Amino acid sequence: MENYADIKKNLIAKGVEFKSETDTEVLVQLIEYIQIKKISTC
Repeated sequence: MENYADIKKNLIAKGVEFKSETDTEVLVQLIEYIQIKKISTC
């Protein structure tokens, strides 16, 4: 993932906490964040 640093920065600003510095965790956290947002808007 080329832009994982930007995505991570945005997620941190929204309160997401990270345990590692890998792009893989950024992807997982992004998917989880999107799912939570979808559930809360239903």
